[in-house]
This record gives sequence, C-alpha cells and structure tokens, in this order.
Amino acid sequence: MKIVFMGTPEYSAKHLQAIVEAGFNVIGVFSQPDKPAGRGLKLKPTPVKEIAKKYKLPVYQPDKISTGEGWKALKSLNPDVIIVVSYGKILRKNVLELPKFGCFNVHPSLLPRYRGTTPIQRALENGDDITGVTIFKLDEGVDTGPIAMQRSIKISLDDTYGSLSEKLISLGCEMLVEFLEELSKGKIELKPQKGEATYSPKITKEELFIDWSMSGEKIFNKTRAFDPEPAVRSYLNGRLFKFFSVALEARSNESHLPGQIVNISKNSVAIACGDGKDIVSFKKLQPSGKKIMSPTELKNGRLIKEGDVFSSES
Repeated sequence: MKIVFMGTPEYSAKHLQAIVEAGFNVIGVFSQPDKPAGRGLKLKPTPVKEIAKKYKLPVYQPDKISTGEGWKALKSLNPDVIIVVSYGKILRKNVLELPKFGCFNVHPSLLPRYRGTTPIQRALENGDDITGVTIFKLDEGVDTGPIAMQRSIKISLDDTYGSLSEKLISLGCEMLVEFLEELSKGKIELKPQKGEATYSPKITKEELFIDWSMSGEKIFNKTRAFDPEPAVRSYLNGRLFKFFSVALEARSNESHLPGQIVNISKNSVAIACGDGKDIVSFKKLQPSGKKIMSPTELKNGRLIKEGDVFSSES
C-alpha cells in the first residue's frame, strides 16, 4: 500500500515517525514551505521535513497542492492513501479523489465535537473531562467526513495544553498504525458523524488576556488551555506578564479587588478574581523581557508585591 503523508508541525512529525518505524510504505511526504526563524531569519525546516529527511523519504513543499507543480508531483506518486495530520492546507476535490482508498485525517477530538483548528485548547478551556482522537475520511467540508476510528481518554485536572497534547499524540500514533493495518486488510468500516457539531476557532491575541472578573474556575481552565503556549497574560504597572501552572484555591472569607495579589509564598502567587473572593494561584510567571520566574524571584526582584492589581489593559 503506497502512502503519502501530509503534515507540518511537531504533532504531525511524531505520527509520521510512528508509521515509518512500523514499516509502512511511505512513498512521499508533503509539508508546508520552510519559514524564516531566529535572529538571522534563516529558513527553518518543518518538523515533518526533518523526520522525512531522517528516514530518507522524498519531501515536497509546494505552495499549492491542488494545482501546479504540487499537484503534478502528487499525481505522479499515485498513492493508494493519503494521511493528513495538521498539514495546514485545504485539499480540493481532485486531491481527495486521487488515492484509491481516499484521504484520512487524524484529529485530536471526538468529532463532531470541536471541528476546526484548536480542539485541544477548547476542550480544556471549556472544562471538559473527556476528549480523544478521531480518524476520519476527508471530504470537502471542514472535519465533516465519515469516521473510521475513534477513541476517548480522560482529561485530568492537572492537564495543560502541553500534557494533553502529548497524551493525544501517543493515542493518535497508536491508532494510526492500527488503522493502516486494518485498511490494508480491507477491514475499515466508515460511519457518519453523529451528534451536535461544535467548532474550535483560531486563537486570537485578545482572548489571551485574563478578565479577572471571571470566576476562578473559568480562569483556571483558560490558563490550562494555553499553557505552555501561547500563555494567558495580564498587565501590572505597564508591564506584560504571562501566567503558568495554575491552581484553583479555596474561596477567601475576605473580598478583594479582581486581579489583586493577595499572597506571595515560596511556591505560588495567589490572585483574587470573580466576585473578589475566588482565588487562583500560579507557580510561575514571566515578565516581558525576562525568563519564566518563581514567586520568590519575582518578589525579590521587586517585580510584584502583595496588594498589586493586575489589569487587562496597560
């Protein structure tokens, strides 16, 4: 079975590595064009390209996949199946119809819940206690195709975007290997998506700022959803701070200003929110222009003090 793999970020690269190491016949890899990075703005290869080169697989990085040189290269490969994992380009009808078995996507949600680009973040932000991975056949809609395989996992209260991503990568890689084995034996049965569809929109810079009038639970979930990146943030004395490693504390008997630092200990910075009695604490903060710092480092450096009030505006 001739497989073409399409993907770009680290999330994709681990799936490519999994199927190559499992012995599948990957005849070509498509990834986004390299982009400038770092101070020198040198072109940096995508993580998928790096894995492809490691295993000496042909790599294609066309600006367009459905027309021109990209389409010509893909058509010449004549794949039996195309596997898509966070490629970053929309596949048109001619691409979808090219392989004998079709094009399949590995999506980190329980479709039809969280169609779109940020399913992991939105599951955490909404306080979900379960998520999973869906492998489905691509059609011309956005994550609307029939399901080939779906499995769920629990979301822990300790999970962040970083830790949950790793769990879903591990599950997705395991499922993809099993899926390709079953597909090669003709044992895959497609089932239509059932249930109410929800969507996971792109992350905007504006939504990363903490509204301290929100409940402690909402701030707790929002922080987890964007930890370690791009991170929730707020201003103090005109300086931007990013927040990491959040915990939801017991409600205070006293009322404070939303955004007010009520306690700085060795391990956490406790901040009031909601009605002024909800308390969230953070183990790490990052002031603009500096590294991620502990509460002790922040206090000793006179960057924060008890009574200071964070704000969403500078």
